[in-house]
Amino acid sequence: LEALNKVLYPSDNTDKRKKLRLIQEYFLVSAAMQDILTDYFEREKNLKNIAKRISIHINDTHPALCIPELMRLLIDKYGYGWDESWAAVQSIMSYTNHTILSEALEVVNMSTIENIVPRIAMIIRELDRRFRIELNDFIKNDPRRVESMAIISNGRVFMANMSIYASHTVNGVAKIHTHILKTRLFHPYVEIYPDKFKNITNGVTHRRWISQSNPKLDELI
Repeated sequence: LEALNKVLYPSDNTDKRKKLRLIQEYFLVSAAMQDILTDYFEREKNLKNIAKRISIHINDTHPALCIPELMRLLIDKYGYGWDESWAAVQSIMSYTNHTILSEALEVVNMSTIENIVPRIAMIIRELDRRFRIELNDFIKNDPRRVESMAIISNGRVFMANMSIYASHTVNGVAKIHTHILKTRLFHPYVEIYPDKFKNITNGVTHRRWISQSNPKLDELI
């Protein structure tokens, strides 16, 4: 427990640390998803208004396990079917990529997920199966391309791919960054889901505390 809480996103350069990071990430997103749904269902009787009441943002891929965890809770705890649960997830999820470096594009061994959170592994496998069906509907006779875009490939889970699939909106942190995502890093997805990719911000954005604490910097921005 001490190791779990000592450092946020510990280094994952060893297998032991990879497991610790996965446990930490799952612990945090599970707590958040349970809290969000508890609050929601105290106010609402069903999923009808979930997109009006809830917005969940995946800030880089560290919290990407919120996707299968939300599915787990809706299906296992609240008794909804897969299709209804998935529609709810896609209506409230969005994803910001902060950098094209590997740190922001986490890849986790499927065996590690299976050992630590087997139910989540089951849900990720089903997400991958359904995503591949969708991809094959768009991409004909190109198994390599499908494999490169899938959630699971060669025994590894690609968190960015899962985040794109689950989200209604995907963006970078500046206009030029979103352009790079659309033309390079995530271009194959843009061809299939062009409406998902939108630029939201353009670099540094004003904050009230900057205006109050540093007027000259505020003027410069």
